[in-house]
Amino acid sequence: MDQDLRARFQSSEYVIEDDPPIRFEIDKTHQGLGLLLLSFGVEEAIWLTAYNPGSQRRDEEENLDDQMRLLSQIEAARLNYFVGHSMDQDGDWYEPSYLVLGLNQEEGVRLGQAFGQVAVVSINIEGTPRLISTEAT
Repeated sequence: MDQDLRARFQSSEYVIEDDPPIRFEIDKTHQGLGLLLLSFGVEEAIWLTAYNPGSQRRDEEENLDDQMRLLSQIEAARLNYFVGHSMDQDGDWYEPSYLVLGLNQEEGVRLGQAFGQVAVVSINIEGTPRLISTEAT
């Protein structure tokens, strides 16, 4: 992932659509995230989407189809999840997303790769979100 794309991810806002919403940023520990994981008895979570594979804008219908396929896989695995979205600072880039509880980093990367994503966000029990490239090294 190039540095410009990494910087866009890191400056974006991530929002879990709960009541109240939980807003977080990459590399900034958020106590609410840690408490959320703790309340579900998990130590990890993954934030991901199926929108815009390869960070290339796509038709909304294609995005929705893939997002529904992603949700089907999450539900088939019987994982708890929250609906959310991410948005860049300018509001030009908006992607519906899921926070999948109990999904570890390796599984999250694999799922992100299956949907053409260049990165996922891994959240640890302390509530620290980290940007994880899905590109093979």
